[in-house]
Amino acid sequence: SAPDGRRIMIGWFFDWKRPVASGASYAGALTIPRELSLLDGNVCTYPVKEACSLFSDNSDAFYIKNNKLTIPGTSVGDLVCPLAVNEVTVLDDTKGFEIFVNHGLWSASVLR
Repeated sequence: SAPDGRRIMIGWFFDWKRPVASGASYAGALTIPRELSLLDGNVCTYPVKEACSLFSDNSDAFYIKNNKLTIPGTSVGDLVCPLAVNEVTVLDDTKGFEIFVNHGLWSASVLR
């Protein structure tokens, strides 16, 4: 727990289907710190307030069609959010991106 009572987690994301390239400068990355919360019995993960200035609601890493968000071309195929999209927050970085839908009810972290 943080001093203010928030539950914060940091994860490790790595593309387990893809071997690390020879000479690569990295083999995965830490996720952005996320606050854990419950919403109607569902666990939500959403970026901590201290990191919100790094995020936007726009990126070429995904598209929304018919209220469904799709992340194309991952190592496991296209990732499709099973929720109707009301709100999107995205961190689009040089090594990967993190997407949070509906204030963290669904999220994905994908390396480039």
